[in-house]
Amino acid sequence: AGAGGSSFTISGVSFGVADPGELQTLARKAAMANAHEVASELATAAGAAVGEVLTIVEGVASGTPRPMMMTEMRTAKASTPVATGEQTVRVDVTVTYRLVDAVGEAAARG
Repeated sequence: AGAGGSSFTISGVSFGVADPGELQTLARKAAMANAHEVASELATAAGAAVGEVLTIVEGVASGTPRPMMMTEMRTAKASTPVATGEQTVRVDVTVTYRLVDAVGEAAARG
């Protein structure tokens, strides 16, 4: 297939991280630390403490390209440059902890 005339259209271009494994590992660690921090704050407010982890559910997502509207595509310049940007690697975790008695937990620690 050849391009007719001096113009052609490219659509559906997307960018991504070639090997997101290491970034996902870092994101998992940060998500788990954040989950524990928030759980501890909530447990303390309830007069309890965070116990053992009961369940962990993970969701991994990456940024998805947003399609341009047809009118924007029609008005785009023929030599539109590709700007640098950022790619997001995100890990969402839902962690369920056992709540324990704050007094008993403190006594058990020391």
